[in-house]
Amino acid sequence: MLVFVAVAALLLACGVSAARIGRRIRGVAERPTLSFFLLASLCLGLRLALLPVVPVPQPHIHDEFSNLLAADTFLSGRLSNPPHPMWRHFETHIVLQHPTYASYRPPGQGLWLALGQLIFRCPWAAILLASALMCAVLYWALSGWIPRFWAFLMGLIAVFNLGLFSYWTNSYWGGSLTAVGGSLVFGATGRILRAAEGGSRWTGTYGLWFGLGLIPLMLTRPYEGSALVFGCAVVLAPALWGRRKDMTWIAAVTLPAVIIACALGGWILYYNYRVTGHSLQFPYIIGMNQYHVAGSFMWDTKLHPITYTNSDLERFFRETEAEQLKNIDTLNGKLSHLLQVLVVGMNFFARPILLIPMLFYSWKVLRSKRMRPALIIGAPLLAAIELAIWIWPHYDAPALGLIYLLIAQTLRFLWTLRLGGARVGRFLGVALVATALVLPFYPLIRNWQPTSWGLFLEASQRSEIKRQLENVPGNHLVLIRYPAYFNIHDEWVYNAADIDHSRIVWARSLDKASDRRLLNYYSNRHVWTVDLSTFRSLGQPFRLVRLCGPRVGSADEQSDVGLSQCLLALELAEQGVNSMANPR
Repeated sequence: MLVFVAVAALLLACGVSAARIGRRIRGVAERPTLSFFLLASLCLGLRLALLPVVPVPQPHIHDEFSNLLAADTFLSGRLSNPPHPMWRHFETHIVLQHPTYASYRPPGQGLWLALGQLIFRCPWAAILLASALMCAVLYWALSGWIPRFWAFLMGLIAVFNLGLFSYWTNSYWGGSLTAVGGSLVFGATGRILRAAEGGSRWTGTYGLWFGLGLIPLMLTRPYEGSALVFGCAVVLAPALWGRRKDMTWIAAVTLPAVIIACALGGWILYYNYRVTGHSLQFPYIIGMNQYHVAGSFMWDTKLHPITYTNSDLERFFRETEAEQLKNIDTLNGKLSHLLQVLVVGMNFFARPILLIPMLFYSWKVLRSKRMRPALIIGAPLLAAIELAIWIWPHYDAPALGLIYLLIAQTLRFLWTLRLGGARVGRFLGVALVATALVLPFYPLIRNWQPTSWGLFLEASQRSEIKRQLENVPGNHLVLIRYPAYFNIHDEWVYNAADIDHSRIVWARSLDKASDRRLLNYYSNRHVWTVDLSTFRSLGQPFRLVRLCGPRVGSADEQSDVGLSQCLLALELAEQGVNSMANPR
C-alpha cells in the first residue's frame, strides 16, 4: 500500500494525465501485430538485461531434475531408457526406474526444454521463450473477450509479474508453457463465440488455434487442461447448435481442432506404451503407485500401503505427504484448503494491490451477461483445482486468461468511477497498474531475497560440487548417504538419460555389499562422496571427499585392495556424518 501511495503521489507531482497515458497505450494496443511482438520482446529484453543480477537458474526442485531428464531422453532420440542394472542406487524423486528409466511427469515440459537445448544449447532459453510467448498470447486471448486496450494492459502486467520474476521463468518447473496452451484455447473460444453471435461466416483460423493450444496444454497439465477444454465445450455447444444449418461454418471451426486432438491423443498413447508398456497406463499413475502414500484428491485421505526399497525416499514421502493428508482430513481442514487455493492463486497472478478493485467490483462481474460464458468455462476448472490435494500456482496455469480477464473487468468498472464530476477512477486505475508494474522490482532493494513463488537465486551446493568435478579430468562416481537430520527436500541423486556414459554419476550409498557391486561396476571412475555433516552449519559449504581413483580391472588382487580401501574410506566418512548427527 505504501508503494501505491508513493506511485500515486509521484504521478500527481509530475502532473501525469490518465487520459493522455490511456490514449498512448490505446494507440499501441489497437495494432495487434505490434502489440504481440512488443510484449514478447519486452519480456525477453528485460529478462536478458537482468542476467548480470539474476543469472540463468540452476535446478533445485525434484520436478526440475525430472523435466531435465525427460529433455535429455528426448534429445537422445528415445522416449524412455532401459532400466539400469544398478537402479536401486539411482532411485530418486519423480523418476521411474522400472519398467523403464524415465521421468513420470507429463512430457510437454521435457519436450520444450529439449527444443531449447537443441536450438540454443541452453534449456532455460526455451523457458524464457515460453514466458515471452505467454505474455504475448495472453494479449491475443483477451482481445477475443475485451477491448484491446485492456488486453494490452494485462499483457504488460504479466510481463513484469510473471515473465521476469516468477518461478515460471526462473526455474525448470513449468507454468509458462501450460499458460500458452490455455490462453490459445481460451482466446479461440472467445473469438468463435463472437463470430457465432455476429452471424459472421468468417471464422479465421480459430479452430486451428484452439487445436494448437491443446498440444502444450494436454502435454503439461492434462488434468486441469481437460477441465478447461470441458468448460469451453459447454459454452461452444449452444453456439455451434445455433449455426447447425451452416455445416461449412461448423466444419471450419471444429475440423482443425478435432484433427489435432486425434493426432495428439495417438501420440500420447504411443508415449505411454514406450514408457510403461501399456498405451492406456500413464507414467504418472505408475509413479504414484510406486512411491506416493497420498492420493491426488481431497476425498482420498488414507495412506496408501507402499513398500519402499530406499529409506530416504520412504522418509520423504511418509513425512511430507502424511502431513498434507492430516491437514485436510477434517472438515475445517478441507475448508481451509479450499480457501488457500484461492489465496495462493490470486497472490501469485495478481499483486495484492490489484485485489482492491476486485473486492469492490467482483459482484458486478458476476452479474455481467457478457462475462457469463467465461464464468461457465472457469467453473469446472476451479472445481478441478480445488479438489486436488496439492497447491502450486503452475497447476492454475490453464486459468491464466480467465484470471486476467477478471482483473481487467474489475479495473474497467473502477475506470468509470466519478466523484463530483472528476474522473478519479481513471487516475486510480493508472496508479494501480503502475504500482503493479513497480512492485516486482522490490526484491532489488532487498538484495534479491527470494519471495513466495519467486526466484531460486542461490546456486544449490550440488551445482557447486558438480562444477568442481567438471574441472577434474576423468569420469566420476559420487556416492551420497544422507544424515538422519538432512533436509529431505534437498535431493542430490539425479542423473542424465545415459547414466553409464555421463562424466559424473550420482548414486546412493546403500549397504556394503551393494556398494561393492556398484564400485566394481564403475571400476574405471574416480570415486567421491560429499560430507553432508555441515548441513546444520549455516553458510558452511559441503565438502567433496575423494575416496579412491580408477581401478584397472575388477578381479585382480590389486583391484580388490583398492576396492577395500575405497569402501573403508566411505565407511569412515559415513561414521563422521553419523557422529555429527549424534554429538555427545
